[in-house]
Formats: sequence, C-alpha cells, structure tokens
Amino acid sequence: MEITADASIFLSVVLNETDKSWIRAFDMTQKIPVRLVPVNIYDAMKLAMRLNLSASDACSLQCCLENRLPLLSLDGRMCAAAKRLKIKVVE
Repeated sequence: MEITADASIFLSVVLNETDKSWIRAFDMTQKIPVRLVPVNIYDAMKLAMRLNLSASDACSLQCCLENRLPLLSLDGRMCAAAKRLKIKVVE
C-alpha cells in the first residue's frame, strides 16, 4: 500500500524506544520502500494559506491530493485538514 507519511510517525517510534532499540527501529524504517514524487508548490502554498497550515503539512497534503494517496500522521491538526479535503487518513 502506498501512503504519504510525515516525520511524526518515525519520531514517535524513536522517542518511545529505549537507548539502543531506537537504532533497530530506525534500521527497520530504512527497509520501507520510498518513492519520491514532485509536488506542485504553488498549489501547496495556496492550501497552506487557505487552511492555515505549515508549508510542510500543506506539501504532504498536496502530495496526497495529487497522487490520490491516504495520509499516515499522528498530527491531529493535519489529519483534520486531510479529512476536510476528503483525503483518507490511516489511523
């Protein structure tokens, strides 16, 4: 399954791990296939202004819109914005 995920997913795993187990968690994330895609920055910035989002959050949501992908995030505000945009949120 392809998704758009923000950094909070990785950080939540790392911050909940003990001293050395975060290294194992990081190594596991490196096995996840990643596809980099371009995002229309102009449309993302319009989205940021319209929904009062950070540029980073707006770019993630714009990526979801352009590629018809669901969002995986622990950021409640961004998830709420995604739902307003009819983007599926993976919880």
